[in-house]
Amino acid sequence: LDDPVSTAAYRSILCQDIDPRIDGFADVRKRMRKIRSVAPHMRGTSEFWDMTVGCAGWPIPPAHMRRQSPIRNVPPILVIGNTHDPATPLRWARSLSEHIQGSGLLINDGDGHTAYRRSACATEHIDTYLVTGTLPATGSVCAQPR
Repeated sequence: LDDPVSTAAYRSILCQDIDPRIDGFADVRKRMRKIRSVAPHMRGTSEFWDMTVGCAGWPIPPAHMRRQSPIRNVPPILVIGNTHDPATPLRWARSLSEHIQGSGLLINDGDGHTAYRRSACATEHIDTYLVTGTLPATGSVCAQPR
């Protein structure tokens, strides 16, 4: 986040994908109160606030709003989800995989936002997919070392 070019690119792409539906500071305060009541220890992730406030008043309306339509006729796509991801819950990875025909879901039983290079098992599956295009076996789970 300390690279202004990357930050600007991230914001530009993100604001094309979401509409925060914020009409000023009063709306932000209302959301803050709601989040504090439902998640008093989390208070929203920093990325949530970055998206919400950063796209408010963006001069170009979102063009790529999220859709629930299935994705078909694409090469095999590997979706990876961590069991304890604070930013993108595993249920999102499951849902995404269910909406992409022929995709594979790799579950990494671990913490954090990404699996690559955090888990030797996940890294091996991801490398194999990137080099050969071969998806892991259906139902593959990388167990966290105990």
